[in-house]
Amino acid sequence: MDKKYIIIIGMVLVLGIIGVVFAADALSVGTKDYDDKTKTVTIFDSNEKEIATIRLITPLDYEVGMGYQMVAAYEVTSLEALKILVSEIELYDTTNEMEVISRQIDYKINSTIQVEVNDYEIICKEVWSEINKSVHNQCVPEISGSHYEDRVVWNDLGKVDFIKDEKIIVGLFTYVQKGDIVEWVPTFEVDGHDYKVEEWTTWKESLNTNIVAYYRLENNTDRNDEVNEYDGVGTSDTYAAGHINNALDTGYVTLADQNDFDFSGAFSLSM
Repeated sequence: MDKKYIIIIGMVLVLGIIGVVFAADALSVGTKDYDDKTKTVTIFDSNEKEIATIRLITPLDYEVGMGYQMVAAYEVTSLEALKILVSEIELYDTTNEMEVISRQIDYKINSTIQVEVNDYEIICKEVWSEINKSVHNQCVPEISGSHYEDRVVWNDLGKVDFIKDEKIIVGLFTYVQKGDIVEWVPTFEVDGHDYKVEEWTTWKESLNTNIVAYYRLENNTDRNDEVNEYDGVGTSDTYAAGHINNALDTGYVTLADQNDFDFSGAFSLSM
């Protein structure tokens, strides 16, 4: 046989083998599907078998306060024994022509612990007011006992290996800056293959987040809570000009007795 034909046949065989290897590798990667109603990414293996789901559980456009905050949370369900981790996360500043930015992102796992919480009762007694030259009730909360409640805590995520049918919730934490509107695009690595999720969107810095109650306290009709129904009761309260409209001048307003106002750690009060 002519040497030219031998060389041509050899090259065809080699290219054919390379093509088979490439095709097999492409099939082994698997695919993903996205359900925009449930915000769920479903991962399939090369045999089109569902092996994992990753569901966004925070809003697509999530408003958060400034400082160290959770900016997103998602639920991972592993239907097989898999290795799942975020291999990359891209951040874009939507207020500056989608400029790529860099932030430290901490990944934490959600868990529940039991904590002891004090119970209170309101104790009232009559006191003399020199300002109004009259007697009025002065009420203060006193500890009357305690009970246990479940409380959500976030610990550093230290695992990437999942057992079959395991489900966890992961939170993304970072320092939110004033004016942030940041689009985030994660890439999940599932058993060595990458799946980029471009359907999830932004976190946005906002002052009006996690507000339990809001009282204007500009006059004696503004003791009512404008967020929920934790209305206050005024006692000898008077009002005067403040930095913004009016403000409480003398007397005090007793807030409603609600468990939502139980605090076990540091908190802030804005006046």
